[in-house]
Amino acid sequence: EIASCLVGSEMCIRDSFYVGGNARIGTQDVGLVSVYDFNGKQKRVIGKEKREDSNAINSLTDIALTDEYLVVSDSSVDKQQLQIYRKNTGTLVGTVSYKDLTDNKETSIGACVNLANMPDNRVLVALSNDRKNVDDEFFILQL
Repeated sequence: EIASCLVGSEMCIRDSFYVGGNARIGTQDVGLVSVYDFNGKQKRVIGKEKREDSNAINSLTDIALTDEYLVVSDSSVDKQQLQIYRKNTGTLVGTVSYKDLTDNKETSIGACVNLANMPDNRVLVALSNDRKNVDDEFFILQL
């Protein structure tokens, strides 16, 4: 639902099941997406286990899948961005900051992004800048 951020998200696409959420690894919280086959065997993990890694997902709030890409929203204070990965390899191919989506408007600490799959390698992005005041913006990300 657009009204609230997710702690975790899951999607089933063709031959794989994608589960995303935040995990405690040692003393750090990080966002990870695990990819499983339908027999429950883990195929790969997308994300980094250390927040110091520049490609780490610090606070995963949602995921969306297209035919070729996995899009992850990272709503952490220091990132506030969408991270785009190749679905078949888990390789990070790019990022889009929330600020770039909103024509350089600052987003608040309470910003929340929800993602929805669309056809033709597109993702619907719903950005709620503030959970208290409804000021949602919607974007279509063409990959």
